[in-house]
Amino acid sequence: MKPLRLTILSLAMFALISAMWGGLYRIGWYVNPLAGELPGIHGPLVVCGFLGALFALDRSLALKKRWGDVVPVLILAGTFLLFFKPVSQVCPAIIFVGSVGFTLMAFEVNLRQSNIYNRMILIGSLLWLAGIGMWFLRWPVYNVYLWWLGFVLFTMVGQRLELARRVRLVEPPFQLLSVAIAIVFLGQIALAVGHMSGPDSLMELEGEAIRDPRTLWGMRIAGFGLAATAAWLLVYDAAWSLLKSKGNARYSAICLISSYAWLAVSGVISLRHAGLVSGVSYDALIHSFFIGFVWFIIFGHGPILAFSSMGMRAPAMASLYVPIVVLHVSLIMRVVGDLTGRGAMVKNGGLLNAIALLLFIVLLTARLTRDRIQQKKVA
Repeated sequence: MKPLRLTILSLAMFALISAMWGGLYRIGWYVNPLAGELPGIHGPLVVCGFLGALFALDRSLALKKRWGDVVPVLILAGTFLLFFKPVSQVCPAIIFVGSVGFTLMAFEVNLRQSNIYNRMILIGSLLWLAGIGMWFLRWPVYNVYLWWLGFVLFTMVGQRLELARRVRLVEPPFQLLSVAIAIVFLGQIALAVGHMSGPDSLMELEGEAIRDPRTLWGMRIAGFGLAATAAWLLVYDAAWSLLKSKGNARYSAICLISSYAWLAVSGVISLRHAGLVSGVSYDALIHSFFIGFVWFIIFGHGPILAFSSMGMRAPAMASLYVPIVVLHVSLIMRVVGDLTGRGAMVKNGGLLNAIALLLFIVLLTARLTRDRIQQKKVA
């Protein structure tokens, strides 16, 4: 692996750990936030500094052009500037330039090989571009995050389908998936149109949450699309055919099916609590998606991708089932705590969320390092 790419991965991981630290502070764990504004930049650190940088690195590897590696560097530069200038327009401006590069890479990859996987990643890049533009224009942060949710969904589903084609025995009905995920896109459009249809004064307090009636139909439409996409993945994804396998194949299948189940949960929450853009139900929506859907996919594909990047075959690691269990339990605690108003469950569930993610990273890194050292000794 090239030193620059290893540096990008390391900085993306630092952004993730910083985001987790800030997230714990936000839910009541009074740890030293390290930077005064760290809790407030929790979302951009995850979506831009971690996921955005990794997605850009993936497209750079697919494109195989030197300029591609500049894109994740720009994204990380804009993200880390948030530590020092959290409200400056310079930060989203730099990330916007990086996201333009990501879109150009996705466009060129799709030109080379146009298929449903690359088209989804291209659409995801456009959603991210739009979301960062809204961030730059100082749209409400919840509107930005809901657009970023679409970016992550399109990109990760596209990447998953691209990997799954190697084990697929029968071509699934991609037309149904296209309809389901297009509904999410329509929901994003409805969110933007709704925001422009009236002033911010339409927002109102509902208990300790904020209700924005302008987002009602956008969240409902997107929520239906999320649930429909999850249903398609649960029925047609190749993960089911791998459940009877052993080793890494079975482990990945369990992770992926878990991911799709949490995607369905986020869709139902968006449908049920549409219009609420802060408070406990919004927290349940955001974290069932960004932790449940996103991280279980990372759990499923992470070991294979990490070892293959080092030119090694991924070993079966029974220890990685521990983070799966901890993440499920912690997410159930957090979502149930949110929806029933039990703050202690949310606080403890959030801490266990962070422990599960760190445990996965530590176990994987330790095994990768050990096997790498052994490989060098043999050589």
